[in-house]
Amino acid sequence: MRFLGAAGLMMLAALPQAAMAQRPPAPPAPEEVPIFRGGVTVVTAPVTVRYESGNFVTDLKPSEFQVFDNGMPQTFTVEVAETPLSLVILVCNSSRVSTFLPEIRKVGSLFDAHVVGERGEAAVVTFDHEVRVAQEFTNDADKLIKTFRDLKEGSSQSKLNDAMVRALTMLRDRPAARRKVIVVISEGRDFGSRTDAGYVLREAQIGGIAIYSVMLSATRAELTRQPPPPSPSPVPPGATGTYPGQPPTPTAEMQNRGSGNFIPLIVDLVKGVKGIFVDNPLEVYAKGTGGADLHSFKNSAIQAAIGKIGSELHNQYLVTYRPNNLNELGYHRIDVIVGRPGTKAVTRPGYFLAGPVLPSDLPSPSSEARR
Repeated sequence: MRFLGAAGLMMLAALPQAAMAQRPPAPPAPEEVPIFRGGVTVVTAPVTVRYESGNFVTDLKPSEFQVFDNGMPQTFTVEVAETPLSLVILVCNSSRVSTFLPEIRKVGSLFDAHVVGERGEAAVVTFDHEVRVAQEFTNDADKLIKTFRDLKEGSSQSKLNDAMVRALTMLRDRPAARRKVIVVISEGRDFGSRTDAGYVLREAQIGGIAIYSVMLSATRAELTRQPPPPSPSPVPPGATGTYPGQPPTPTAEMQNRGSGNFIPLIVDLVKGVKGIFVDNPLEVYAKGTGGADLHSFKNSAIQAAIGKIGSELHNQYLVTYRPNNLNELGYHRIDVIVGRPGTKAVTRPGYFLAGPVLPSDLPSPSSEARR
């Protein structure tokens, strides 16, 4: 049920269309097309509210919410998250996480009623050195189960960012009335993508897409994997430094960007600041879109993590508003405050509202990610 007062209706009707700043698309490069062509005119923010005990709060009234955009109070609607779900499940089948594959093959059934819901739909995309659509959108549980059961081990690359672009493109074409979510089962790092993290995060925020991750421990996979035969070192005896194909060691300043308060990192990424080192893109994507990042060191933790994601998706509120300050370009911070004592609300941190930009200012995803 939606709640919108008469004052809210008058405000929405009176808001001049000229204020609806449009984000111009980047002109397509050869064999490439832009992902999203619309600007930010309506913001939808999933809100998870919990008691201090950790239990969900599911009986809040609209009068108990306050919504701010860059500190400006907004007129909004609130509904319980019963909107049909469109879900893209990204599965890393790289040999880097091969020890997790036997357990991952068993979890297809968990994405049926518990996560997707009766009216929902899900698609499955796998990635290693290639990004493949293993299953188009379906509400057939048997197809999801078979897709997971048939997962094969791939190469040693892990093109996480390119796979994210594929998922964003698939969700772009789903009906606007659907709630759009990505669940990623992968280690946290990207190996081999041509798309940068800032592009992924910016487009996910513009599309109102929440990202959840079940993060696999690369350390655990490395410890339990059969070691390959030793190969000759490409570095001559006595030499130091890096060699072609070896990433540089991040500096302490780079490493510190990913800890503590994520807001400055998220803002810099969506603004397209150059030279940002992102050690763990999955964690940033989850925090930057209002999702959650769940770590899995043991095989059994994968099923538990998927269960937690399903519980959260079906115990949220959806706050929707049309910003009354679209003349303010740049990063817009979203704050949702719940007036009930002893509760805490968590939502997406914000979105980036861009002005006119030059094509050279926008990173473009790789052609492979779009095919």
